[in-house]
Amino acid sequence: MAAFILLYMTYKSQKTELAESRALLNDQNSNLRLQRFETTFFNLLNLHHTIVNGIDLIISSKKENISNKEPRIKHGRDCFVTFFEGFKTAYQNKKKKDAKLDEEVLIREAYHDFFEKHQYDLGHYFKNLYHIVKFVHNSNIEDKQVYISLVRAQLSSHELLVLFYNCLSEYGIKFKPLVIQYEILDGLPDLLIQEGHIKFYQKVVGGWKSTM
Repeated sequence: MAAFILLYMTYKSQKTELAESRALLNDQNSNLRLQRFETTFFNLLNLHHTIVNGIDLIISSKKENISNKEPRIKHGRDCFVTFFEGFKTAYQNKKKKDAKLDEEVLIREAYHDFFEKHQYDLGHYFKNLYHIVKFVHNSNIEDKQVYISLVRAQLSSHELLVLFYNCLSEYGIKFKPLVIQYEILDGLPDLLIQEGHIKFYQKVVGGWKSTM
């Protein structure tokens, strides 16, 4: 009987130790997965900064009493102010040509004309931004919103504006659901071309919901 009790106690002790070892191993694996995820995530975020900082725009302007155009260069995030103004011009020109055009179609066609001129910079920019958000979305980590919020915090007001209209175009079809789900446009500045364009994104409790 004593030998049986001793054997049982040894078995019970080993079972407890095995359970603790498995729990410790699971914690270690979870930490390793999170570490690998964060390494990739922050590398992608650094790549995003590199892409933004690598954007240059040569802008021609005329000074008073000078006939020759004097070019100046914009760098990085400053370019998105010019990008948005460029899209606004494309929108206004398109509207002058066909005032009866449906507003959604007008935005889509104007953005197409605008994007074709800046595809080299904006194509690379939005592909990487989409890849970062999709990487977080497809991961198995908890608190995905925390990491998406870190991405959102990197975007300037005019980057958000261009993203807003990009998602209403053919180029942002895949991105738009993720932008809505993770509330990336939350707190969008009141700088839209027309206030009525906000109807294409209906604000609901907990995020943005498309009306389309």
